[in-house]
Amino acid sequence: MPIKKIREDLHKKQSKYARREHEKTAYHEWEFEENNKNNKTTWEKLRDRFFATKVKAIISGAIILLVITITLLSVTAFVYFQKSFFTQNNVTLNIIAPTTADSNDLVEITFEYENKNRAALKDSEIKVQFGKYFVPVKNQINFKVASLNSGVIEIGNINPFGKESVTIAGHFVGPENFVENVEGNLSYQPEKTSTIYSTQGKASTTITSSPIVISFESPKEIVSGSSLDLKITCRNTSRESIRDVKLIINYPNTFSFKDAEPNFAQDKVWFIDELSPQKEQEFTLQGILGGDIGISQKFEAQVETQASQGDIIYAVHEYAPTIINAPIILSQSTGNKIVYAGDVIDYTIKFTNDSDVPIRDAILNVVFEDRVLNFNKLDLNKKGFYDSKNKNIIWKASDVPALKLIEPHESGEVYFNIPLKENLPIQDTTDTNFIIETRASIDSEDVPSPIRANKTILTNSLIVKVGTQVPFIITGKYKEGELPPRVGKETIYTLTIEAGSYNNDLKDVEISAVLPTGVFWKENVEGDKKDSLSFNERANTMNWKIGGITHGEGLLTPTQKISFDISIIPSVDQIGKTPILMKDIILKANDIFTNIDISKRHDKKTTYLEDEQTHDNNTVVE
Repeated sequence: MPIKKIREDLHKKQSKYARREHEKTAYHEWEFEENNKNNKTTWEKLRDRFFATKVKAIISGAIILLVITITLLSVTAFVYFQKSFFTQNNVTLNIIAPTTADSNDLVEITFEYENKNRAALKDSEIKVQFGKYFVPVKNQINFKVASLNSGVIEIGNINPFGKESVTIAGHFVGPENFVENVEGNLSYQPEKTSTIYSTQGKASTTITSSPIVISFESPKEIVSGSSLDLKITCRNTSRESIRDVKLIINYPNTFSFKDAEPNFAQDKVWFIDELSPQKEQEFTLQGILGGDIGISQKFEAQVETQASQGDIIYAVHEYAPTIINAPIILSQSTGNKIVYAGDVIDYTIKFTNDSDVPIRDAILNVVFEDRVLNFNKLDLNKKGFYDSKNKNIIWKASDVPALKLIEPHESGEVYFNIPLKENLPIQDTTDTNFIIETRASIDSEDVPSPIRANKTILTNSLIVKVGTQVPFIITGKYKEGELPPRVGKETIYTLTIEAGSYNNDLKDVEISAVLPTGVFWKENVEGDKKDSLSFNERANTMNWKIGGITHGEGLLTPTQKISFDISIIPSVDQIGKTPILMKDIILKANDIFTNIDISKRHDKKTTYLEDEQTHDNNTVVE
């Protein structure tokens, strides 16, 4: 048999040489096992592989589960440790203040802070906020003032499980029953962290009394249009003097102010330099109160004093009289609520029976404020009687038949007029802000007055304010150059403007004027307020902003005055004419007392001036 064939036969799986009988050895047993393995089915092989993989998965899962368990235990232990080391809720701030305190009493406010953590707290401080009615004592060791209404308490470190407190002293000052708050913000940084935390606290104190007490003395009910004299009393109930006191009075717009005693230092403000212990000071407010029937009209008085943190309100008090109806309604009217020296005032007084019963034999009476009125020229239209001794007018049924019997809801009227004096009675600086008050009253035995036991209906008052007289004067004189003015030659004049106010103060005073073309501004300005005079060369206009003028200037004291130079170089078309030096001269101002804007125009100024040199030398020559 060829060698090649034998070799091929040997490599066959079922080779006859392999099937030959031979002696069994250990090698043959191993060969048998290997052959059995190789003869396994596909399912048997997959089954063996599956069980081998399952064992590996179980082992791997157990390892992973063990790792996760260890990690969770570690995190839980870390978080537990951290929480036991520091929790923000374990830091508290409690502020303890008295629930009530009398004004100006010395009180203590305690700030209790506690740290229940294992961690210490560093850089700790309490920022304190308080209102204007708490005044801390100065130079306290534990407290540093940061602003008018705040301060800082520096603490530093707070130990683990530490509880401490700090106290500051101060005064509550303010109106009675006012609630003042004191707030604190504790900021800190736990050790081993870079985060800053904070916690808050708050306490409230009610101010139970004030060292200054305000009281009003006036009727609780009043007829609309009646005069009201309101007395206000400020009393120091403490044992110490109170300085720099300011009393502010606010009244409704239905109240027409007449006078204040003493006079206001500012609008609606009185000042008290010092209010001694257990002493009081009185103030009076006078005017006319109107309003609708049944409606209360509120007045409010407030006492303040100056402190380091600003004005402190010590007391606030209100007075609210109710407007009631009267059986007879009186009303007064006049053509103008603002009048001036020499003006004539026309008065109408109307009376109406507002009850359901007739009123017989009524007597009407009017009383005057007479300082600025010219009673020599009083005109009663041939009705009524003027009592020169008591400065009042009386009307009876013999003069006005309607007063004999006034039926329910019927009315009647009387008329009269009176002029102001040409020259107001101004003797010193107290003669200012004049008013004319007329108080009308009517009475009858048939009317039981709800206000007065003598059956007289309360007066109805009317106030007319007197506006100020404003002296506005412009003068001029020849200075140098050609006189009379000559064509092509320059002539220089000096003009002077004066302004004042007799009886009221003025504000926003301003004088403007125009220089015609051919008139030249030469400056040379002289006067106390010369810096406020300006000239526009392009428009040839002058403007002098005076600002304020005090009453009495031009009468008791000199006027506001300014002088300046101008010049002309006449042209041929002006020969034989009197050139205009200044025109459109207007003064504008505001009367502070009457709150009326004033606009006063002055005549144009020509070369015919006040000095004698210009009287016969004012026309242009060739």
